[in-house]
Order: sequence, then structure tokens, then C-alpha cells
Amino acid sequence: MRPLPSVSLTQTARNLSLPGWLFTLSVIGFLLARRLLREGLFGDGLTYASIARNMAEGRGTFWQPFFSSSFWLPYNRTTVFYDHPPLMFGLQAQLFRWLGDTPYTEKIYCGGVIVLTAVLMLQLWRRLLPGRHPLRAWGWLPLLCWYSFRTAEWCNAQNLLDGTMSLFCLAAVWAMLNCFSEPRRAFAGVLAAILALLAAFLTKGPVSLHVLAVPMLYAIFIHRAVGPALAWTVALTVGWALALGAVLLHEPAREFMRTYAGQQIWAALKGRRESLTTEYASGRFFVIQMLLQNVAPGLVTGLVLRVAAAKTSFRRPELTLNRVAWFWTALTLAAVLPMMVSTKQYEHYIVPALPYAALGLAAWLGPRLLHLASLPQKLPVRTLTVLTAVLLAGVGLYGIRIVGSAYPRDRHIVDDTHRLGQHIPSFSRVGVPPSLMGNMIPHTYLQRYHRIELAPLHSRPRFALAERNRPGDSLAVRSLGYQPLAAFHYFVLYRRSDVSSAAR
Repeated sequence: MRPLPSVSLTQTARNLSLPGWLFTLSVIGFLLARRLLREGLFGDGLTYASIARNMAEGRGTFWQPFFSSSFWLPYNRTTVFYDHPPLMFGLQAQLFRWLGDTPYTEKIYCGGVIVLTAVLMLQLWRRLLPGRHPLRAWGWLPLLCWYSFRTAEWCNAQNLLDGTMSLFCLAAVWAMLNCFSEPRRAFAGVLAAILALLAAFLTKGPVSLHVLAVPMLYAIFIHRAVGPALAWTVALTVGWALALGAVLLHEPAREFMRTYAGQQIWAALKGRRESLTTEYASGRFFVIQMLLQNVAPGLVTGLVLRVAAAKTSFRRPELTLNRVAWFWTALTLAAVLPMMVSTKQYEHYIVPALPYAALGLAAWLGPRLLHLASLPQKLPVRTLTVLTAVLLAGVGLYGIRIVGSAYPRDRHIVDDTHRLGQHIPSFSRVGVPPSLMGNMIPHTYLQRYHRIELAPLHSRPRFALAERNRPGDSLAVRSLGYQPLAAFHYFVLYRRSDVSSAAR
């Protein structure tokens, strides 16, 4: 039996809890403010926001999501958006109904998902730590590790499906762990896990199924009870399959999922979808490369702390959380490794694994960090608290200063989009040459902010658009009877000379 932690360590953890929280909130607050308080999003996030907004306005339904009648990728050959399951679109559509079509509706949604994810991470951190372990007071540590990951910091604020799926996966993990800790409420725990896993699957498909590994991994690394773990695994798997089967009894749902499976899942497995892996030597190991790049700073920090702790005669077995760290590491790999069956891999695909990686990293770093913090310090805790409070206040002032501005990377495209919206009526179609028809940026920005969709130039709608740095495209537009109307940073807008023609 492990000895109880010393009073000095417990008191040290409690004393540093407030400064730790203030510092963590300052870091996360700064990173979120620079993303969520400004205009501009990654193209996928704009696409999903447009689908949700359209659904809220009655254009498209839950099982027939609608982006526009045109799309930049060749895989979606109908006006129904079959590329991903529709649950996140439906949830966000409800927020659009409540808040209206503002540039911040989807950002508020992102903020809500981030907060709920952080709450679940705190619950999971406390769930696997012994009841009197001093690090239970350091709930801020896994959150700080989480937002030290570059991919988490960027992707969580981009309105991507992966963040919502990660939230549901964490809820399923939490519910399954409750089955072990509270056997009398096991039925409720399994039911909650089944519903959470179904929600994760209806957000982004099979990549959510790593949750099925949770009971056995828990038995291997924590509980040492293989029998109950096997029972919970069977219950979760069968329950999820039955729940999904019940959804598929609805004909529109069945038609959607059938098309989605063929267009997205099987095409990706056969290498017929777009991918970044051809641009990197890592190939199918691309997601592993991305994961290592994210956790590398934390691993280096841990090695430094280990050396420092060893030099101070670190001998505190009561602090050790190795089994907890290995459990979260194994779940991280369970979430990432199956993606290697396909060459369709992107950096944001690892987002659902990053909360697990953060919990594991915190379990590894925490004991040595707490040991070093318990050594005699020259900086009083009260001074540290004041400094971190000032830092948090500074972040608040920074947020007030930048709210409403465009993100620097997107400043020109946001400006061009709004200026184009002053010339082109909403719900119009704009003719573009092939180079723009395959460009995600004008598709997503014009649809999201002004309900304008792109069309092939040969369809000759009232307005046309060409890039300023492609004179050949401008000549092609002029040859069809279009005259320049306005020039912007990236684009030149044209209008047909027979302006009496009805816009199509």
C-alpha cells in the first residue's frame, strides 16, 4: 500500500493552485482571444458554419445538409453535403436560430465546446487520481498541457468537426470510467457512454470508435479487472450498434449514411480522396509525425524536470502516477493509430487524441513539478498570485482591444469579401474561371458572409470574378462580355455589359 502524501506536499499543491489557475487561464485566454474575438476562419470551419446557418434558415435539412449548389472538391456531386455526418451542423443550426447570423455565432459555439471539453478533462483528471493525492488540486496542469499543443490551440477555435467529436468521446470515456468506480450505477454509465459514442459517430464517423478500447485499457493499466472490462466492452459495442441501427431505420438517415460511407469512408480507404501525405515523406505515418511534434516540447520539459528532480534526491513514491500516464498514452495511440489505414490524413485529425495526451503528460510531469515546487522558494506565493492576476487582467485588456478586428492572416480576404458583398446581392451566383472554382477560400468566405455561390464562367451569370495576379483569367472573363466593376486586394469583380440580364 502506498504511503499517504506528506502534509507539506499537499499544502504546497493547494498554495500553488490559484497561481496555477491564473497562469493557465491567462495562456488559454490569450490564445482563444486572438482566434475567437476576430473575424476569419479556416475554410472547413466556414463551410460547416455556412451549412448550419443554411439549415437554420430552412435551406437544407438535418439529413440533407446544404452548403451551396457548387463545391470546390470533385467528390460531392450533388447539392446535399454528404462528406460528413450532420450532428454538429444540427447543433450549430440551433445556435444560429437563437443568436442569428452573426460573424461570432460559430465562434461562440467553439468557445462552448472548448469550455465543456475542459470541464470533462478536469473530471477525468480527478477520476483517475487517488483520493488524497495532492495533484488533485492541480486541475489546471492538464489544461495547460492541452493548450501547449500547437494543433489544439489552432484547431479548437476553427469550428472543425474534430472538436465536437472530441467532446462526445471524452463524455463517453468519463461515463465508462464511472462504470468501474460506481458499479451500482453501471447501467446509467453504459447508457450514457452509448449515447455519447453515437453522438461522436454522427459527428465524424468511425474515428470515434477508439472509445471502445477504454474498458480493456483501464483494466490493463489501472483496475486489473479483465472480466468486468470485457463485459463493459461488449455492452458498449452492442449498445452502440443497436442505437445506430435504430437511427438507420429512418430512411433519410439510411440514405445519408450509405452515401457518406461510399463517398468518404470507402473512398478514403482506397486512396481516392484528397490527402496531405503525398507531400510528406512520412506517408501513412503523418498523423504520428503530427502527434510527436505536438508533444515534443512537453516531453523535453519532462526530461529536464526528471534530471532536476534527481539532483534534489527525488524519492516520493506516493506521488507516482505512472499507471495513469500509461493509460492515457495508450488511449492516445488508440485514437491515432487506426487512422494509418488510410492515406487521407490531416493535422487536425489528431485533435480528439490531444486531451488524452495532455492528461497523460500532466500525470508524468506533475509529480516532479510538485516536488520541485515544494523546495524552498525565494518568490512568495502571494507575489506569484498577484503577478499571475495582473497577467490575466492584461489578457482581458488585449481581448477588448482586438475584438471585431480581422485575424492578421485573413485581413485582406475578409476585407475583399465584405467589399464584394456591397456590390453583389445575396443569393447571387458569380462566374469564375477554373482556378477559382477549385479554390476553397472564395467559396467559403462568400457563402458564409454573404450567401454568394460560385459558378462556372461559361454559365455566364451577371457577375464574374478573377484573381488580380492571373491576367489570363481576366482576359477569359473579358472575352465573354464582362467589364471591370471594382478591384480589390486579391480579386477583380466584373459585370456583364448587358446588365439588364437577370442574374442566374
